[in-house]
Amino acid sequence: MKKVVLTVLILVFCCYSSEAADLSVKEIVRKRDDLMRGESVFGKYEMIIKSRRWERTVRFEAWSEGKDKSFIVITYPKKDKGSTFLRIK
Repeated sequence: MKKVVLTVLILVFCCYSSEAADLSVKEIVRKRDDLMRGESVFGKYEMIIKSRRWERTVRFEAWSEGKDKSFIVITYPKKDKGSTFLRIK
């Protein structure tokens, strides 16, 4: 919820600043993304996948540095626990 409020405040501020008049929509969104992402990010996530016949939950931890480096470790379910994904560039 805090991220949503912060995003709205940033967009409102960008839209009413004198600099915003010279920015395109893509530039404003890119600047917001850069502010939210920071230099590095860590998070614990849960993803629920649903279809008509089944439901699956996957939990994972993710680290990223900029837009070029990321690392993900699956922590749940047991059969996938320990699976990792690495992305560089």
